[in-house]
Amino acid sequence: MHAESPEIIKATSHFNRTLVILEEMLRQVEAGLDKTTNWFVFAPMIGRKYLLQLHTLQQLLSNQEPKGKANYLIGASSVFVILRMQLETFAVFHHLFVAGTDVSEKIVRFRLWELDGIRTRARYTVPVDPSVVQKIKEEATYANEVEDVIRQTTYFQNLSVEKQNFLLNKACWRFTDSSLQQADKNNRRLSIEQLTRNTGLKPDLFQDWYSIYSMHAHTGYFSVVQQEQITEEEQWVTKFIALQQAIFLTCFLIKDFTRIFGSARAYFHSLPLKEQEAVISREQMGRLV
Repeated sequence: MHAESPEIIKATSHFNRTLVILEEMLRQVEAGLDKTTNWFVFAPMIGRKYLLQLHTLQQLLSNQEPKGKANYLIGASSVFVILRMQLETFAVFHHLFVAGTDVSEKIVRFRLWELDGIRTRARYTVPVDPSVVQKIKEEATYANEVEDVIRQTTYFQNLSVEKQNFLLNKACWRFTDSSLQQADKNNRRLSIEQLTRNTGLKPDLFQDWYSIYSMHAHTGYFSVVQQEQITEEEQWVTKFIALQQAIFLTCFLIKDFTRIFGSARAYFHSLPLKEQEAVISREQMGRLV
């Protein structure tokens, strides 16, 4: 495999096209939410975070011109770490806006996610800049308002006092209705790995992808060995794998947007039938839907 390999050219073309489709879909969703202040405006904002990661990956891969190990400046680890970020961004998006059917439960998750972020930033060293200090005070007040919103939801009110306290005290947004039933409180908060599994990613793909991403993110033994022994041919195979995985992930995200926004569905159905089928087929190959 090399720069002019049909597989590389085709994969690059598909990668670039799915990026454009997602970018336009987000624009359509944002236009439909113009002047809306409801909680779900964060859905396209998380989509934008994913899109930025996708653009970063695009830049890395477009600059990838292997000329032998000595001149190879973009390592596989950099590529796979970005793919892991994309996978986890997608998992958080799915958990907050797609998973489950109870809207009240989704609102509780989202608001706890928001509360967790506010509390996390409040634990940082307090700066001396007066404007930043004032901002932190305003966020503390807002955090109280968020707690009040959570308490007023039907889902939260139907929980036992013990579970209510658990969610609020921990700002535990990584939960499902079933995980809250666990007697052991340590099992109530889902890991990012569990959130990723809950997106419907097929077990074999999850095992392969997450293992590779973790190995590179945490400097596993074989990630270092690969770095030292990788050939030019293997560099191009790595690029091909990264392109394919990014295409799959982006198709998953595109389909999830169509599930929750009418504007996303309308845009998707306006695409050429061949492009619709390409997105649908990748989801069917990669997810249990």
